Amino acid sequence: MKVYRISPFALIWQFVATVIGIGIVYFILDYFLVLKPLSYSVVFYFFLFLFH
Repeated sequence: MKVYRISPFALIWQFVATVIGIGIVYFILDYFLVLKPLSYSVVFYFFLFLFH
């Protein structure tokens, strides 16, 4: 039962960590890459790679 109770918190934490990580990667791409379509496509492929 303990594992079942902790599980939702683990899922929420993983979701928050994923959003923060993607936000950091997106910020770096948006900051360093002048071509915004390129950064958008890279973030899109990064999403595909994560949730393959």
